[in-house]
Amino acid sequence: MSQIKIPQRRNLQVSNSFQICFFEDHISTTISPYQLTRPAYTIPTGSLTIIEKMQLVFPNMPISLLASKHYEPFLKLRYPKVPINSLNKSLPTLYINGRCNLNYQHINELIKTLNTEKNYLFINIQDVIGVFADVDHNESVYNLLSKQPTFNEIVEEIRQKCTVEDKKFVTINQHWSDYLNNLHQSITKDFNDFAKKSFVEGDLSSFTVLHNDNNMAIDRTVKIKEYTSIDASKGPVQISENVVIEPFSHIVGPCFIGANSIIQPNSTIKGSYIGRHCKVGGEVSNSIIQNYSNKSHYGFLGDSIVGEWCNLGAGTTTSNLKLSYGKISSPTPPNNHPYVTERQFLGAIFGDYVKTGIQSSFNCGAIISSASSLYGTDVHEKYIPPFTWGKPNNYHHQDLNAFLTATERMMKRRDQALTDDQKMIFKNLHDATLVPTS
Repeated sequence: MSQIKIPQRRNLQVSNSFQICFFEDHISTTISPYQLTRPAYTIPTGSLTIIEKMQLVFPNMPISLLASKHYEPFLKLRYPKVPINSLNKSLPTLYINGRCNLNYQHINELIKTLNTEKNYLFINIQDVIGVFADVDHNESVYNLLSKQPTFNEIVEEIRQKCTVEDKKFVTINQHWSDYLNNLHQSITKDFNDFAKKSFVEGDLSSFTVLHNDNNMAIDRTVKIKEYTSIDASKGPVQISENVVIEPFSHIVGPCFIGANSIIQPNSTIKGSYIGRHCKVGGEVSNSIIQNYSNKSHYGFLGDSIVGEWCNLGAGTTTSNLKLSYGKISSPTPPNNHPYVTERQFLGAIFGDYVKTGIQSSFNCGAIISSASSLYGTDVHEKYIPPFTWGKPNNYHHQDLNAFLTATERMMKRRDQALTDDQKMIFKNLHDATLVPTS
């Protein structure tokens, strides 16, 4: 019997060769508005995405991605060295559901289970966590998972060929609010697993106040200006390279701030994830702001998720608590039936490439789909379809050329550009989401 052995260290080493492939099931395609242009496994779970964690744990392990065809141009720019919809079927493969919220311990426990001479089906109640396929069964499993199957479809086709194991220690996201449910714990776990703890360098003003600095990781290239307070007493604070924190700001952990981001003066950031190349101001609490997005001005963002390449105008505010103090529901596309979360506090989720004008307001549990541009001071609808332009009670399907022009201008400011393939994908998506007029 050929059993995989796991040394107890951060870079797990395995005695047998296999590869890892991330896939999406049918729930992944509805879990957030980002599925317009990217899979669920690109959403950060903690301070890293599930792919980034796997790359750190297995720096030499072959990793590939299963994805819808129209995601490919976007994924190639994000992961230029990772094969997409291409797999070496002569190697055993551990397929992992992209909705999983994995940390180092979870990965370790999964790998220790494996015997490369067997096939495995890992489940958690009614969800597939992963599948391990040997060479003989690899192609059939690959073809099945390429179709974004349901739980029953996976179980019916491969259960008889596999050892079935229930992995209740792995949490799996069922709804966009689950990324917030797990945020604080995941940031803390990733900090303990991957960060240089008690590592505080950088250009810190002598007027900077640090609380519990042994629970911080501040890169040597960070610049923190006068009268800033950083408090890691409730959770770790990790600040990545080339971050600038302007004066009179307050950072409260658990918090992660990605490389090349700027925190504007007089800002308060609590219990949040800020991605790379972001510009953030005002009050942000228990939220996720992903790469290349701006919320530069005053306004409250609470218990919310912001996609990539977003720009939230001055005064943009999310409500995160009902007047009744009751549980908050959120519409579920495509029929927008209300999904009742267990959360008393929940704001909004903004898709990628969303822009809001000044004083824009959003209700608890609102979904603003990707490629929408909104303005007006009245509260917006709770569900905004893709490519929406307008204000409350006056929404239209966005003009494609205007959207592409604005997006190119925005990306040029970050020395990025839309590729011709991406433009064609946007055109196809724009046409597919156009509501016919009677």
